[in-house]
Amino acid sequence: MRRALIALLALSGLSCAENGILELTVRLPASGAAEAEYAVISMRSASESSFDVAWAAGELDGFLLEGTSRTEQISVVAQPEDFGSDLLVRARFCSTPRCDGLGDDTAGERRLVVEEPFYSLERTRAEWVIPMVEDTVNETADTIERCEVMGCRPGVTVSYCRSDGTHFCE
Repeated sequence: MRRALIALLALSGLSCAENGILELTVRLPASGAAEAEYAVISMRSASESSFDVAWAAGELDGFLLEGTSRTEQISVVAQPEDFGSDLLVRARFCSTPRCDGLGDDTAGERRLVVEEPFYSLERTRAEWVIPMVEDTVNETADTIERCEVMGCRPGVTVSYCRSDGTHFCE
């Protein structure tokens, strides 16, 4: 398992004293392709971007897919101006680690929306399972609801929100 740290470009700022961190576990599918295949993960704040626009190159090299599924851990650091915003995630399935090879412009893609995952001085967790390599753009995003974002409460629970709807990290 490779661990990656991403400070979201859209979320970058000078202050780091009040940042929030999401530990995103991504379960990658096995590759069935004869040639190299990569899962290239990109992230943006919903307050700064959307799935309707093209995003610049990813923040990190893609993960080489292998004959068996595996898990990767990505630490996403956000600044206070984006607390309360959703996190948008794209997983593109490309032939090169930076998704810049021949044909990668039409690569398959899976999308995720993590609802409000960042809280001041808190570390939260979420898990995204990608069941298969997509050969087209799957425009229906998977969603991790804000009450499913783990954090600020020990142990296992059905919900990470209080009965009044506020998250335990608030």
